[in-house]
Amino acid sequence: MSAPTTLLKQRALLESHTHPLSWQASSYDPLMSAIGSAQVACIGDSSHGTYEFYAHRANLTERLIEEKGFTAIAVEADWPDAFRINRYVHGAPHISPARAALSDLNASQNDPARRMSFYGMDLYSLHRSADEVIRYLERVDPEGAKEARKM
Repeated sequence: MSAPTTLLKQRALLESHTHPLSWQASSYDPLMSAIGSAQVACIGDSSHGTYEFYAHRANLTERLIEEKGFTAIAVEADWPDAFRINRYVHGAPHISPARAALSDLNASQNDPARRMSFYGMDLYSLHRSADEVIRYLERVDPEGAKEARKM
């Protein structure tokens, strides 16, 4: 097979799995269909830090929660910072900055069993994150904290 033919076939394959996004909710329909009944969906990015990426990720995340019943979200963020938001979502007192940012989401989901969890999975603050995990384990699983300290 010639190089131009191979390239055309590769392009056609890629285009069959590519769907342009717009700010209309229906532009996410092909993604929602592809996700189907999956319990895990990964949203990657190729334009780190742009408004457009964050806005589309937020729109897609909202649909995953509302339409697919997703109850956990992990984003590229430092674990301690994201866990502060998670604590707010689950009713921790005195988390006021998150309260303003998440008031609409929290108010719309009053059933604690279906309330989403929010986690950060970034390694920029690896040592701070590890320290926070150990502090958490010390409260809920002291033996687990001992094991985590060995790693």
